[in-house]
Amino acid sequence: MAAKGNIVVGDYTTDAFKSTVLPLLRPESGSVTQPYVIDPTDIALGYCNATAQCDTSRPVFNGNYDQLDGGKKLDDQPRKFYESSLADRDFSKLVDLHFHSRDWNPSLMDINAVLFTNHALAGFVDLDEFRINGTTISRDDALVFGKDLFLNHDIRLLDDRSRLIGLPYGLQAPKLHSWTECPSSGCPSEK
Repeated sequence: MAAKGNIVVGDYTTDAFKSTVLPLLRPESGSVTQPYVIDPTDIALGYCNATAQCDTSRPVFNGNYDQLDGGKKLDDQPRKFYESSLADRDFSKLVDLHFHSRDWNPSLMDINAVLFTNHALAGFVDLDEFRINGTTISRDDALVFGKDLFLNHDIRLLDDRSRLIGLPYGLQAPKLHSWTECPSSGCPSEK
């Protein structure tokens, strides 16, 4: 999944999201964001807001995702960077962290995808286990989770071309806790 704007997991209309995630998305003490140069094509999305530096040769976003992006929701309300174009009431009706499937477990959530955004990956998932099978690539990470987060990274995503992704490299590489080589028929399911 690739997003020109941001990727938000869960329901951003809840009090839990507003009290735990939003403080991380504002450039203040404890935040995960800071100003950064954006692609000129992001100017139309409202990301160019560092007024003195906002020209097409070096546009800058100030890192505050909790501000209006200049767009409107379908109910004509102003929209913030982390919000959908849907009205809040319509958006929250569609969000179900406990998706009912044959293997449904109310205490865990799986995302089977590569999540890419050159802006923020944010969300609040208050479950016992949250697994991402793929990887996450984002400039700012404000993903708040409950007890355990498992990232099952696909090693095929790491090669010499991965250095071409224009993201900051100031963070340390994640520590590898386990490695499983799977046959071409697939890995046995974990119990």
